[in-house]
Amino acid sequence: MPPAPAAELGTWRRNPDLKRRFCEKDLEELVIKQQQILARAAALVKPGQRNTVGGRLVYATCSLFAEENAAQVHTFLESHPDFRLVPIEDVWLSVLGTPCPVKGNMLQLTPHAHAVDGFFIAVMERLSV
Repeated sequence: MPPAPAAELGTWRRNPDLKRRFCEKDLEELVIKQQQILARAAALVKPGQRNTVGGRLVYATCSLFAEENAAQVHTFLESHPDFRLVPIEDVWLSVLGTPCPVKGNMLQLTPHAHAVDGFFIAVMERLSV
Protein backbone atom coordinates (compact mmCIF):
# COMPACT_ATOMS: atom_id res chain seq x y z
CA MET A 1 0.00 0.00 0.00
CA PRO A 2 1.38 3.46 -0.86
CA PRO A 3 2.03 6.13 1.76
CA ALA A 4 -0.83 8.38 2.80
CA PRO A 5 -1.31 11.47 0.64
CA ALA A 6 0.98 14.10 2.10
CA ALA A 7 2.60 17.47 1.50
CA GLU A 8 5.69 15.59 0.29
CA LEU A 9 7.97 17.93 2.25
CA GLY A 10 10.41 15.03 2.46
CA THR A 11 11.02 15.21 -1.29
CA TRP A 12 11.34 18.98 -1.62
CA ARG A 13 15.14 18.85 -1.89
CA ARG A 14 14.76 16.78 -5.09
CA ASN A 15 11.59 18.56 -6.26
CA PRO A 16 11.93 22.22 -5.19
CA ASP A 17 9.04 23.25 -7.44
CA LEU A 18 6.65 21.47 -5.03
CA LYS A 19 7.43 24.11 -2.41
CA ARG A 20 6.15 26.91 -4.63
CA ARG A 21 2.87 25.10 -5.27
CA PHE A 22 2.19 24.27 -1.62
CA CYS A 23 0.06 26.42 0.71
CA GLU A 24 -1.31 26.16 4.26
CA LYS A 25 -4.78 25.24 2.98
CA ASP A 26 -3.25 22.20 1.25
CA LEU A 27 -1.90 20.98 4.58
CA GLU A 28 -5.28 21.40 6.28
CA GLU A 29 -7.01 19.40 3.53
CA LEU A 30 -4.36 16.68 3.62
CA VAL A 31 -4.69 16.25 7.38
CA ILE A 32 -8.44 15.67 7.01
CA LYS A 33 -7.90 13.15 4.17
CA GLN A 34 -5.28 11.34 6.24
CA GLN A 35 -7.66 11.09 9.20
CA GLN A 36 -10.33 9.61 6.95
CA ILE A 37 -7.91 7.10 5.43
CA LEU A 38 -6.66 6.00 8.85
CA ALA A 39 -10.22 5.51 10.13
CA ARG A 40 -11.21 3.44 7.08
CA ALA A 41 -8.03 1.38 7.25
CA ALA A 42 -8.49 0.75 10.98
CA ALA A 43 -11.81 -0.94 10.30
CA LEU A 44 -10.00 -3.48 8.11
CA VAL A 45 -7.36 -4.48 10.67
CA LYS A 46 -7.92 -7.85 12.27
CA PRO A 47 -8.68 -7.57 16.00
CA GLY A 48 -6.81 -9.67 18.51
CA GLN A 49 -8.42 -12.69 20.12
CA ARG A 50 -8.54 -13.33 23.90
CA ASN A 51 -5.79 -11.08 25.24
CA THR A 52 -3.68 -11.24 22.09
CA VAL A 53 -2.91 -8.56 19.56
CA GLY A 54 -4.34 -8.63 16.08
CA GLY A 55 -3.17 -7.10 12.86
CA ARG A 56 -1.01 -4.08 12.33
CA LEU A 57 -1.69 -0.74 10.71
CA VAL A 58 1.35 1.00 9.23
CA TYR A 59 1.00 4.74 8.68
CA ALA A 60 3.62 6.31 6.40
CA THR A 61 4.13 9.67 4.76
CA CYS A 62 6.89 11.35 2.81
CA SER A 63 6.44 14.50 4.84
CA LEU A 64 8.21 16.17 7.73
CA PHE A 65 5.24 18.19 9.00
CA ALA A 66 4.28 17.15 12.55
CA GLU A 67 0.60 17.71 11.70
CA GLU A 68 0.79 14.91 9.15
CA ASN A 69 2.94 12.61 11.23
CA ALA A 70 3.17 12.29 15.03
CA ALA A 71 0.16 14.55 15.64
CA GLN A 72 -1.90 12.49 13.20
CA VAL A 73 -0.95 9.25 14.97
CA HIS A 74 -1.73 10.67 18.41
CA THR A 75 -5.14 11.89 17.21
CA PHE A 76 -5.86 8.46 15.73
CA LEU A 77 -4.86 6.63 18.91
CA GLU A 78 -7.01 8.93 21.07
CA SER A 79 -10.07 8.07 19.02
CA HIS A 80 -9.20 4.37 18.59
CA PRO A 81 -8.45 2.91 22.04
CA ASP A 82 -8.35 -0.58 20.52
CA PHE A 83 -5.00 0.30 18.89
CA ARG A 84 -1.59 0.85 20.44
CA LEU A 85 1.67 2.15 19.08
CA VAL A 86 4.40 -0.44 18.51
CA PRO A 87 7.88 0.98 19.25
CA ILE A 88 9.61 1.44 15.90
CA GLU A 89 12.87 0.18 17.39
CA ASP A 90 11.22 -3.20 18.04
CA VAL A 91 9.74 -3.38 14.54
CA TRP A 92 13.02 -2.36 12.88
CA LEU A 93 15.02 -4.95 14.81
CA SER A 94 12.55 -7.77 14.16
CA VAL A 95 12.25 -7.02 10.44
CA LEU A 96 15.78 -5.92 9.54
CA GLY A 97 17.82 -7.45 12.36
CA THR A 98 19.83 -4.27 12.88
CA PRO A 99 19.56 -1.40 15.36
CA CYS A 100 17.08 1.31 14.40
CA PRO A 101 18.69 4.61 13.30
CA VAL A 102 16.33 6.61 15.54
CA LYS A 103 15.13 6.36 19.11
CA GLY A 104 11.47 6.47 20.04
CA ASN A 105 8.17 5.00 19.03
CA MET A 106 7.96 6.42 15.51
CA LEU A 107 10.43 6.68 12.64
CA GLN A 108 11.22 10.13 11.26
CA LEU A 109 14.12 10.28 8.82
CA THR A 110 15.28 13.61 7.43
CA PRO A 111 17.54 14.65 4.56
CA HIS A 112 19.83 16.56 6.88
CA ALA A 113 20.32 13.88 9.53
CA HIS A 114 20.07 10.70 7.45
CA ALA A 115 20.98 11.73 3.86
CA VAL A 116 17.67 10.39 2.51
CA ASP A 117 14.34 11.88 1.49
CA GLY A 118 12.33 12.74 4.56
CA PHE A 119 9.69 10.29 5.61
CA PHE A 120 7.72 9.09 8.60
CA ILE A 121 6.46 5.68 9.73
CA ALA A 122 4.34 4.61 12.70
CA VAL A 123 3.23 1.04 13.35
CA MET A 124 0.08 0.41 15.37
CA GLU A 125 -1.46 -2.90 16.32
CA ARG A 126 -5.04 -3.71 17.11
CA LEU A 127 -5.82 -5.17 20.50
CA SER A 128 -8.44 -7.75 21.38
CA VAL A 129 -12.01 -6.48 21.49
